[in-house]
Amino acid sequence: MKKPDVQLHHRDDDLGSMIVGLEETFAQLKPDIVIVYGDTVSTLAGSLAASKLQLPLAHVEAGLRSFNRRMPEEYNRVVSDHLATWCFCPTEQSAIQLTKENINGSIIVSGDLMVDACLHYKTVALKESTILEEHQLREKPYYVATLHRAELIDDAKRLHTYLNHLQMLDDPVYLPLHPRTKKGN
Repeated sequence: MKKPDVQLHHRDDDLGSMIVGLEETFAQLKPDIVIVYGDTVSTLAGSLAASKLQLPLAHVEAGLRSFNRRMPEEYNRVVSDHLATWCFCPTEQSAIQLTKENINGSIIVSGDLMVDACLHYKTVALKESTILEEHQLREKPYYVATLHRAELIDDAKRLHTYLNHLQMLDDPVYLPLHPRTKKGN
């Protein structure tokens, strides 16, 4: 895999320094378009920097909403969508959401890149992966779950409620521990 031409070294939560670094990089490189993906802090930083420099902006994974304003990612999504020149939506429902929000940019239903990536690498994983043997997993039905959102992990009672619900499923549940979950409760 090719290394990035430019690597900004900022903390994941340092929005201000990300914006400044991206503005400097965009001013130097003069890109024809800025493409941001998802709902991370760097997505928001890229969107704000592109907007400030009046560069065309494409937001991939646009229109997704949790309607949970306690999640920082929700603000990142909404702001990026409203600043975007082009909103690439994974589903018809996400495009409808943007229309409800009076998004002025171009709305394109492009499909879900995460699903495409999973389908693309599925055959490789089935052919080359040894995870079933390494973890002595059976090839019968099972669930895989991850728990990592702050409002879930930081509340021990809520976390235990979710874990109890997972125990009620009809097949085994494998729970790879996210670092946030591991260090929490």
